[in-house]
Amino acid sequence: MATLIGVVSQVVGEVFAVAGDGMRRPLVEGDRVFAGEQLVTGAGGAVAIALAGGGELTLGRDSSLMLDTQVLAGMRGDGAAAPESAGQTAPSDKDLTDVEQLQAAIEAGVDPTVALAATAAGPGSGGAGGGGGHSFVLLGETAGALEPVIGFPTEGLGFVPEFPDPDIEQTNEQAAEEPVIPQIILGERQSVSESALATGSNADSDGEFASGTFQLAHAGGLSVLQSLTINDVTVSIVSLVGVSFVGEHGILTITGYDGSTGVVSYSYELTSPANSSTGNPSGIFTLSASDGTQSSTPANLVIEIFDDVPNAVDDSHSIAEDTLAPISGNVLSNDL
Repeated sequence: MATLIGVVSQVVGEVFAVAGDGMRRPLVEGDRVFAGEQLVTGAGGAVAIALAGGGELTLGRDSSLMLDTQVLAGMRGDGAAAPESAGQTAPSDKDLTDVEQLQAAIEAGVDPTVALAATAAGPGSGGAGGGGGHSFVLLGETAGALEPVIGFPTEGLGFVPEFPDPDIEQTNEQAAEEPVIPQIILGERQSVSESALATGSNADSDGEFASGTFQLAHAGGLSVLQSLTINDVTVSIVSLVGVSFVGEHGILTITGYDGSTGVVSYSYELTSPANSSTGNPSGIFTLSASDGTQSSTPANLVIEIFDDVPNAVDDSHSIAEDTLAPISGNVLSNDL
């Protein structure tokens, strides 16, 4: 009957017991292992075995160990370590120093299985026999417990992410910048009176004159503006001041331009009465600014024209005495 070595108390990853005939059986907690079997752990495997004679045997990842009665001989029945064999020697000062350094690294949180170089294979690396595999470790059963201390809170996030939604990649059409075009901002509407004309009812007044402003704007700065078009007549910005534009009932003259604000000043002179039969008369000038590439949306500068009151002029006609011919004439032709 095979000699019982111990019972599996803990398994991590893949661990197998390989019999002498090569049959492999996976180990789980509670399985028994016997002399003549070989323990084999995978790359992420580890196993702990409660030995039949007391104590515990552990085997780390990617290792192998042949189980025989010498494993049990490593611990006496009273739980004390067996005497050293003739071939064993006391650890040197260098060995003790290496152990102290390893203990200090573990206390500092370093994983020695990852950070430190692997030991050389074969019996010389940590114990004779075993076919050149890793040596095993015997642990006394102390029934001790260790409470893990992480050192910082492990609860979930206590804040809302600054960008909870993922970024959405723009398409080529969205990424393309919209063209920047000039703008014209009209000022307060101005008005003139027909009564101030030379033939009006108040010819001595200056009501035929008006002045006002409008503003040019551009997102790229006013310096990029090149020209202004008024009623299909285009004038460069630098030559704008002093230019006059003839309208249907009067003349519009540019009197000033502020290059730092884009404000354009103008004056308007009414030169002829407007036809009021179609409604409220006005003088209209169409404006458009350009930067050489893009032009603004046309804007209408409107000058309101107030109609003069009617002025009926007396009319007279005559006929010779004793003449029977009819009298005819037009009483409206000379009215204002």
